[in-house]
Amino acid sequence: DGVRVDKSSLLVLGPTGSGKTALARAVADLLDVPIVIVEATSLTQAGYVGDDVEVCVKRLLEAAHYDVALAEQGIVVIDEIDKLARKTAPQSGARDVSGEGVQQALLRLLEQSRVTVKATPATRRYLLPRAGEHFVVNTDDILFICTGAFPALPDIIQRRLDAGHGFGFAAPTAPSASPAQSPSLSPSPSTRPQALSIPATLPLPHVTTEDLIEYGFIREFVGRFGIVAHTEELTRDELIAVLTEPKHALVKQFERLFRSSGVQLLCHPASFGAIADLALTTAIGARGLRRIMHQVLQEAQFAYSDSDVAYAVI
Repeated sequence: DGVRVDKSSLLVLGPTGSGKTALARAVADLLDVPIVIVEATSLTQAGYVGDDVEVCVKRLLEAAHYDVALAEQGIVVIDEIDKLARKTAPQSGARDVSGEGVQQALLRLLEQSRVTVKATPATRRYLLPRAGEHFVVNTDDILFICTGAFPALPDIIQRRLDAGHGFGFAAPTAPSASPAQSPSLSPSPSTRPQALSIPATLPLPHVTTEDLIEYGFIREFVGRFGIVAHTEELTRDELIAVLTEPKHALVKQFERLFRSSGVQLLCHPASFGAIADLALTTAIGARGLRRIMHQVLQEAQFAYSDSDVAYAVI
């Protein structure tokens, strides 16, 4: 019918190890499109030491083996975007080249723009471009997903909610008329609406543009994101599922490593819960699972290699 559907960039908030980048990789696998993950901390304003923002498109083109049409359907994940929050007060006059400067540079990239990428000798490993050849990439349909932990954001949201600037039952109520003015309409204390108490552990669903601006982002940058989503800390059962259920689950990876040494790894079901409990104490979510598995199995992995041991049991 001739209607064009524009893409919406995503901003995903959530604690570390809660699956933000893993979700992006899963979407890329499902759609069979290239994906690159760029650390926001490596980006600087053009002209300064570091990578300028156009490196995101360059790496995506490399991931697509210089197939421009394929790259223009790809996904760019900019991780740790919360590290780009303004580091200096606006009135200070200091140039923030790795914070607000990068936000300004990303504005054009997140919208419709054309980026010229020059092939360098280092990219000749693909045997596709000639060194110095130029490629023009249109970012209209590239999906940009920015992710970050935003550790201080829940406090900002909670302060606003506690101040009464909420919505629905959390919104401030108008003062009641005095008994002398309208005695029959004045509600009793027992029937007066009470402000909704928002648990401090669940403020992210209530994030607003003003919260993100207070965190240190410019209004134009926040406005580029049509969708703001959030993830939550993984529960014990979810950590066990991450440990055992995916195609490339950690347990399956370690079983394969042990098999390569001629040892069969056997895991008691209770061990999964114990590992998940330890991961919860690290406060780094699913990222803690690999560290714990290494701590538990590293000694056995090397001690049992090329030995007469047939089984290793957790």
